[in-house]
Amino acid sequence: MFSVLFLFGLVSTALSFPGPVGVTEGLPELQVEEFFDKVAVTVFSKLSKSTDLPEVNWGIDSIYGIPFKLRIQTKQGKLESPTEVKRITRVSGVQEASGTAHVEGYLYLGKLQVTYETFTVNIFGLELTGKAMANINEVTTPVNIHIYKNSVKPQSTTATIGELNGYVTVHLGSDTGYQAVLNYILDAVFILRYVHDAFRWAFFQSIVPIIEQALSEAATTITL
Repeated sequence: MFSVLFLFGLVSTALSFPGPVGVTEGLPELQVEEFFDKVAVTVFSKLSKSTDLPEVNWGIDSIYGIPFKLRIQTKQGKLESPTEVKRITRVSGVQEASGTAHVEGYLYLGKLQVTYETFTVNIFGLELTGKAMANINEVTTPVNIHIYKNSVKPQSTTATIGELNGYVTVHLGSDTGYQAVLNYILDAVFILRYVHDAFRWAFFQSIVPIIEQALSEAATTITL
């Protein structure tokens, strides 16, 4: 009984102080694996039955600094089709920006990584394709952008997504030649904003309580 309470205390401590706290400190390796196996089964079971989670692929890579692999495909366990993005741009010369965005989220406790790729824009008859990867957090969103110009070797640059009047824009510093184009290729990055909000909602409203319950349930079934 003491050992169960001790382990539950470790779990409670970890939940109270997020970070790389040793939830399984002192447990033999096999029991650590058993502990997280039970957590994974419980979390997966509960989340797979939920109808309120964002319908995208997501996963948990770590819990409080402890490696923890879990991939969830919502909507009855099926992989969602890529999100189709089609927006008419608002800049002279750019006729249309369209493409397919595959959104794959990796949910960390406090951090979400989203890949956002394959954009095509037609400007003065010239096709440009853009790819972007964003690490979303509470403050800024750095983006690595790779621009393909007529299938030529990609040109890379780094941009920062900033919110202005409800729109997400991309600023490329002194690279003005691509700035206007990318502002509208990646104007569709507005999806990131909504994905971010959806994940934050799911994280705070649904996922954390489920993880807490799973940790507690696992703790009560493992003895030191």
